[in-house]
Amino acid sequence: MRLVPLISLALLTACNNAGVEKDAAPAPAQLVTAGYADDASCARCHSEIAEQFSHMGMGRSFAVPDPQTAVEDFTRGEYYHEASDLYYRMTMGADGVMRMTQYEVADDGQPINDLTLTCDFAVGSGNHARTYLHRTASGELWEMPVSWYSEGEGHFGMSPGYDHASHQRVSRMVGYECMFCHNAYPDVLAGNDRDGMPQWFPQTMPSGIGCQRCHGPGQAHVDLAYDAVAGDEAIAAAILNPIDLPADRRDDVCLQCHLQPFSQHKSLVRRDGRGYFSYQPNESLTQYLAHVELETPQERGDAFEVNHHAWRLRQSACFTQSGGLDCLACHDPHGQPAPEDRVAFYAARCQECHAVEDCTVVLAPDDPHASMADCAGCHMPRRRPSDAIHAIVTDHRIGIYDDGVDLIAALSDGPPHPVQGADLVLGDRFVDDSHASLYPLAARIVSDDLSAVDPLAEAMAGIGEDVPDLRTILAQGLERVGRGDEALLEYDRVAAADPARVDARINAAVQHAARRELDQAVAELTALVEERGELVDARVRLAILLEASGERASALGHVRVAAELRPTDAAIAAHLARLLVITGDIAGSLDAWQTAAALNPGDPQVTRNLGAALWAGMHRDEAIRTWLHGLRRAPDSPQLREQVAMAVLLFPPDESWTPLRGLAEAELAVELGGARQSTLAVAIGTQLSGFPRRECDEAVRMARELGADPAALELLTVMRLVDLGRVDEASALLERVETALARHVPLSMVREGLIQAARRYVGR
Repeated sequence: MRLVPLISLALLTACNNAGVEKDAAPAPAQLVTAGYADDASCARCHSEIAEQFSHMGMGRSFAVPDPQTAVEDFTRGEYYHEASDLYYRMTMGADGVMRMTQYEVADDGQPINDLTLTCDFAVGSGNHARTYLHRTASGELWEMPVSWYSEGEGHFGMSPGYDHASHQRVSRMVGYECMFCHNAYPDVLAGNDRDGMPQWFPQTMPSGIGCQRCHGPGQAHVDLAYDAVAGDEAIAAAILNPIDLPADRRDDVCLQCHLQPFSQHKSLVRRDGRGYFSYQPNESLTQYLAHVELETPQERGDAFEVNHHAWRLRQSACFTQSGGLDCLACHDPHGQPAPEDRVAFYAARCQECHAVEDCTVVLAPDDPHASMADCAGCHMPRRRPSDAIHAIVTDHRIGIYDDGVDLIAALSDGPPHPVQGADLVLGDRFVDDSHASLYPLAARIVSDDLSAVDPLAEAMAGIGEDVPDLRTILAQGLERVGRGDEALLEYDRVAAADPARVDARINAAVQHAARRELDQAVAELTALVEERGELVDARVRLAILLEASGERASALGHVRVAAELRPTDAAIAAHLARLLVITGDIAGSLDAWQTAAALNPGDPQVTRNLGAALWAGMHRDEAIRTWLHGLRRAPDSPQLREQVAMAVLLFPPDESWTPLRGLAEAELAVELGGARQSTLAVAIGTQLSGFPRRECDEAVRMARELGADPAALELLTVMRLVDLGRVDEASALLERVETALARHVPLSMVREGLIQAARRYVGR
């Protein structure tokens, strides 16, 4: 079983405070949670509310999965995903740690390319689903491909957005934007939670959204509550009660998480300079966030996603015509009615405006609704969302639905539709914002609609004040459309205004490298790594430049650290493996190639190199097994076909690999293109020895014309001499070749195979 490598003690010592800058200013650094109390302290005075809330979805939105918090049935922990041909095993160990194992099954029925990761955190209450996160040594969080769904008797299935063949494996980072809605604020430095900063999380996280996301920072309130001289009025005044807010601000407390027009694209744009964890419920949400409705070929009028509560409600006539309908009309944020009371509870809310006599529906005897009083059952049906296809949730658009449409029918997962335009939501609240027109353009660019690059550049041309977040989005767009010089100007402008912003500095260095200004690029990246050693992306890019300059040892050092900090990155593992090969560490490269293959099964280049490392380590059968399995995933890879052809022609693993079968593989590799035809010609020539002389001579001639290895051609000549009865001459030539090749160890596959074949021919 492949386990992600443990981080070294030295690296842990250097990075034991991931998420907090090592060189703190003389003044104490302030956390985003300054002024917030431990939510447990709220329960001392508000025990009944705290107990109710602990059973709510918001109260159980985030946890460390362990035997006490588990909602999963681990007897159903084996899961096969047919689309990607990957197997998963979800377990809760005797040590109380939950783990996910991802693996494939080779043709021999045994596991191959297996990877095990700890599930360090669970996102979701389990009312509908729970998804798992792995925390790496860098403090980054990575989403696991498998989630638990409560539908039916409960089952494991692919996480939202993963139920297709080319899903992201374990390479989807969970950042601050995700955590904003799924948990209480974590302990990260204020200012480090802005866009463009590394998104690191502490080892200990809050458990659930908590009280203060709605009531605001509560430490002052708690302190006064334990102050013997504080009066009730002062204590109450020290905490926010959202019910006292104006209607729009009260709505904003819910909308901060439940108004998301589009989940699969960037439909939320944070106001420039705002930290992800800077919103407090006493301020207007639009001062913190701009919501953007994205236009796609998909019909948005009936689009339904898992987080469309407020979005769909605002499309309802009950909302647009009532003038006062809000979330609190139906929902108590501290608790919910008992299951047996829910139909009557929600129906009573509807009947505050609608008389039950007005319902004209005639129920059939077997109708699933208990009575006409089940208003929500008909007018707010449960549906399967397009972005979380294994869950069923309530559609909050109050309306009349077609009984003939199956709203819980199975849906397929896949990439989102392309973006074609965008509009501001709550646009009337941006009338005094001079940047209002920029937010939809920014959302389009980060959602891959690059036609918005020129409009955003034109709109920002006259902006004098510094807007680093928007300027960085513009720079990224310019870079992606091939206008690197313009992008560099924008990155440099952002970096000059805010040197702490690492993304602009990294991207500026990349652009300097593209302009062949390598010294400047190396200097900038080196400075970044010295300032913040946990910056994986800076280390990787620096390593690439150092390697290109011939400084392979330094490059290897940076990639080693990057691989330990981010062991979920297949590209970094492959980079490490390649550098280890170059520097002569064959055993180390084998381990790194195995990690890369397990992280991204199906990559033909990684598979080819893993097989080569296994071969070099004398694991011949495993190398052939690896290449054959790789061909199952990438049958059109000429490189894998080539490796298989050479291996089975020179070292047939069993009787099924006849010379004719090997020749067929070789010919297919050549037809696919990209194969080294000279090498294949040598291998083919090996099999043609003993065939009619004209065919043998043709193979040798082809190999020579293609520039085949001279030593290999000599070995083919040895076998040809034996065919002609000139055994003594063949034996002498073989001895000379062996003596010459003794200086070149280890031998290539072709040379080694031909030597063995030639020895058999001359009777040795």
